[in-house]
Amino acid sequence: MINFKCLLIVIFLTLFMPRIHAQSVGVSPPFLDLGEIQPGTTKIATFYLITISEQVSLVHLSKVKGNLDFLMKDEHKAKLFNYSEEDILPWIEFINNPVELKKTDETLKTTTGARITGAREINFIINVPKNAEPGYHMGMVNFNPLAAESGKMFAIKAVTPLTFIFKVPGKAVREGRILDVSSGSYYNNGLLIDIFFENTGTVSMMIAPADIKIFDKNNNLIGTATSNYVYVKPGELKHMVAFWDVKDVEYGKYKVIANLDYISGYASKESTVEVYEKPEMPPARVVEKEFIFPWWVFVILIVIIAAYIYYKR
Repeated sequence: MINFKCLLIVIFLTLFMPRIHAQSVGVSPPFLDLGEIQPGTTKIATFYLITISEQVSLVHLSKVKGNLDFLMKDEHKAKLFNYSEEDILPWIEFINNPVELKKTDETLKTTTGARITGAREINFIINVPKNAEPGYHMGMVNFNPLAAESGKMFAIKAVTPLTFIFKVPGKAVREGRILDVSSGSYYNNGLLIDIFFENTGTVSMMIAPADIKIFDKNNNLIGTATSNYVYVKPGELKHMVAFWDVKDVEYGKYKVIANLDYISGYASKESTVEVYEKPEMPPARVVEKEFIFPWWVFVILIVIIAAYIYYKR
């Protein structure tokens, strides 16, 4: 009986549900090195979208920040030390969006032998501002296939993003330092540790959470803490906060070592923090003020009465 019900459900879905298609979109080439682009100038980038789907589809383009894992590859690792993490998404402009993949000659095939049924040349514009930071800049273009026919949906969207990179001339330096590590305020059962980081380079950087180690007077490790991420522009000073659980820690001063990783380098600082007695908040109380009758009201009343009598006469 159960198998019969399942068979009826399958038949119903097959007859009445909208048709589902798999859609695979590829990009050629998958990586664009656009070379140098001068500040205050514009460059047009070109690539090709292809599909092996039988359906002529629309593809929506979206711009996203570059993936740093790309720069970890051996052929691109040298660029990492001159890489700016400045936000370039406002610089990117799509000429057409969405775009339609046009049907192609059936003799076209991919390297795996699959027949290419649709292709399209895609152009986008990069407007580099005059105040752009020097160094390498990276971004990505993602693709979202859309059904060209109504009532149909895609079960699979196998899409390869495009990665592009370009260089703005100038001295790109990724450097920074920890200026100070100190005790902050209490939060629940923890002490907040303040870390102050300064970007001493010429490019923006995303700073990974600080790794904090705390030691007692015998140099024994008694605790650890981790701070938040921060985005720091050149010359900026950013405040980072780490939480240290001090519920069972005695009052006193403790040595701390803070380490920061900004991908192309490290910053370290040794300092002291103090676990102090948590201040008690005074109990709330209502202050009652003595009521003083506003005698000036009588003066106003006398003036009003006198004016009334005068005009009645």
